[in-house]
Amino acid sequence: SYETICELLKKNYQLILSGPPGTSKSYLANKIGDDKFEKENITRIQFHPKYSYQDFIGGYIVRGTLVEYIQGVLYKLSNKAKEHGDKDFLLIIDEINRANVGQVFGETIQCLDRNSSTQVLIDGVLQEFSLPTNLKIIGTMNTSDRSVGAIDFAIKRRFTSVYCPSDPDILVDLCTNDFGFSFADFLRTINRKLFVTLKNKELAVGHTFFLDKNIIDKGRFNWSIRDFELMFNFKILPLIEDFTKGNTVQLIEIIGPELHERLSGSDFKSALDSYLNNES
Repeated sequence: SYETICELLKKNYQLILSGPPGTSKSYLANKIGDDKFEKENITRIQFHPKYSYQDFIGGYIVRGTLVEYIQGVLYKLSNKAKEHGDKDFLLIIDEINRANVGQVFGETIQCLDRNSSTQVLIDGVLQEFSLPTNLKIIGTMNTSDRSVGAIDFAIKRRFTSVYCPSDPDILVDLCTNDFGFSFADFLRTINRKLFVTLKNKELAVGHTFFLDKNIIDKGRFNWSIRDFELMFNFKILPLIEDFTKGNTVQLIEIIGPELHERLSGSDFKSALDSYLNNES
């Protein structure tokens, strides 16, 4: 539950929200930030393959003909938290597994235990470094992304891990339509077929694909058949095509012999109904 996640963060100082795409990981991280921290004490960054130790802890950069030292995000935030020990600070790291995490943290990995310190080289001078307990860290991780490596054990054991699954039930009260369609049943069926075919729980479609802010009305997501057609054909279907690596046989096993062809209009609606009727 949300309350449990907040409790884990308070007691363990850092956690990773992991799961398939579209399962509210970033939403949860931002909600915790908004609910539990002052806005000015929240720092949001996103890891990527070129994100480095220099970005995170500090290092020298070249600007024109000058070489200068810059302090990294974690180093600066740690110092700020120590200066304001009466307030809690939050670092949100989106896509934490897209960088070489061990390399980015470097020798500061051990400081995640919060009872350890190390020395880091800051502008040519060794300085004592530790992480204060009033600095919390939330990482988000897309577990279906097969283009990135896994986080090594030294990092993983220092983060509490919270798995965020796809939740079709959340769509029952949040989504409406005028074409007599159950989004919850549809998502549940797709994910069941994905698992049966691909045998991997990480290859799933998340519920947030159905929570499009462009169609929100009085707190609910009101889908027209045209809006859903576009979303399915150009968001969900490409994702499933990626999961199956272009294997047409597997694609048809998951989504049926009609829907995989990007239908429109009445053909799309008929294929939707047929898919649910045949798979229910």
